[in-house]
Amino acid sequence: MIRFNKEIQGTRESDHYATPSKFYQKIHKEFNFDYDPCPLRSTVDGLLTEWKGNIYINPPYSNIQPFLTKGIEEIRLGNAEICVYLIPIRSDTRYWHDIIIPYATEIRFVKGRLNFNDVKSPAPFPCVLVIFDKTLKGTNLVVVTYNSITYNALYKVLFNALYTLLPAVRI
Repeated sequence: MIRFNKEIQGTRESDHYATPSKFYQKIHKEFNFDYDPCPLRSTVDGLLTEWKGNIYINPPYSNIQPFLTKGIEEIRLGNAEICVYLIPIRSDTRYWHDIIIPYATEIRFVKGRLNFNDVKSPAPFPCVLVIFDKTLKGTNLVVVTYNSITYNALYKVLFNALYTLLPAVRI
């Protein structure tokens, strides 16, 4: 049985983990995917292919940014209709602030930890679905769950409120 190997986490070897099948079937039912540029253990470089239609991307987690850029490029070229990414939540990265926040139409936080390769051990990190569509308009919406109640809040308003409450955090 393959378990999530913490010794190789963050290396190229850790890039070979399959999306949980039940999770994939659920989102495939919603988005009706036409192409996956990152199939498990593929010998084809998904960055060098043309993406057409509705695209599902579970990119190599050691190299996420080029796949985000490629998806936006394919949407702008009129090839891709929608790009849905399954990635770890790494909101401290440059690509999160330079690509995801300004261009993603929707960000869906996955509840709990996913069991990649359909094994017992969950991943040691939380994941998110990042969705880009033809508008590439970005989202001002953050979904916040507190005590099992989900609230929708404009992220600019939310962050302004946080800066007011926590002035020492300002940069």
